[in-house]
Amino acid sequence: MKALSFLTIPALLLGCSSPAPKEAPAKETAPVAADPYPDKAVCFLLIDAQTGQIQKSVNEENCQVQRPACSTFKVPLAVMGFDSGLLKNENTKYKWNGKKHSIPEWNKDQTAASWMKNSTVWYSQVLTGKMGFQKLQSYLRKFDYGNQDISGGIKTAWLTPASFTPDEKGFSLRISGFEQTDFLKKLLADKLPATKRSQELTKKIMFLEKTPKGYDFSGKTGSGYTDATLKRRIGWFVGFIKTPDRQYVFATNYIDTVDVENAEFGSRLAKQLTINLLKEENLW
Repeated sequence: MKALSFLTIPALLLGCSSPAPKEAPAKETAPVAADPYPDKAVCFLLIDAQTGQIQKSVNEENCQVQRPACSTFKVPLAVMGFDSGLLKNENTKYKWNGKKHSIPEWNKDQTAASWMKNSTVWYSQVLTGKMGFQKLQSYLRKFDYGNQDISGGIKTAWLTPASFTPDEKGFSLRISGFEQTDFLKKLLADKLPATKRSQELTKKIMFLEKTPKGYDFSGKTGSGYTDATLKRRIGWFVGFIKTPDRQYVFATNYIDTVDVENAEFGSRLAKQLTINLLKEENLW
């Protein structure tokens, strides 16, 4: 296991009341690597899906903190949708209601496959609305997904400010990096309490591309904000990578620790950070 930390700990200098018999030679200390993201609290986990061993980690303490699930919630929601019959297959279509969204790809009818690809919020809300509070809560408990708290509303619990109106709560469904990888390990092995077909279809619509080395790369992004100022982002990227002989699950998350003006969605940096770290493990 390789563990990295972007946290720095200041040295504590201790004084002595009596002199040493003779001066000890100065010890050489290794230079401290510069934090490549000094204005962000980063978490990264890469875990061998077969053994459960951590292959690589960055700031494991951050990976224990529950953050709003944002659009990574589409992964368990897809399993729920297929398992409950709300989604028949990857081509199940729901019609756009004509309400304009700032993301052009959302302004049209969506299939289950395009929903996952475009991260279409309104499609998620159709599913959770049809599912209802009790069924959604039951699935979250069975899946042991994050804090299982949907008190923020069945159409907004996983969202953060800018994604819901002032009269809606949102922000309640939270999950940590470790909890993300625990869930993904079960999904990868078809061990969630849902039909095998529902899990296989979910993995099918999560597939993104072949890496330059020819490995299967699947994942889901998630973007949000820590508060209503919209100046501090949350970025998620979670998923799997499969080589000919190994399978890994990963979870990347960060929050801005300083205000950022007019920045791109947080998930884009989370995805790029993931790829950079996979390259270090010769997995990209």
